[in-house]
Amino acid sequence: METLVKNKVIKRNGEEVTFDLSKIVNAINAANKEVDNIYKMNKYQVHAIADDIAQQVQRMSHAVHVEDIQDMVETRLMAAGKYELAKAYIIYRY
Repeated sequence: METLVKNKVIKRNGEEVTFDLSKIVNAINAANKEVDNIYKMNKYQVHAIADDIAQQVQRMSHAVHVEDIQDMVETRLMAAGKYELAKAYIIYRY
């Protein structure tokens, strides 16, 4: 289930854009390609993390910086015990 997020995301250049769940999914999938199979998440796990973050962003009363969203992704990956994937995600986002 995809959460409809009305909050805006503040990009690095200061521009406010609409929240896009697919950007989280795409970033995790890109990191997934960089790790061995044992460290990967399946598509359901990836979407669950993305949807959880969407819900967190929706509950906020203000626009959210893209870096904060990236930190949320990193935290969720580590909470799931996917440390190698989190490391690959950090490298990918830079």
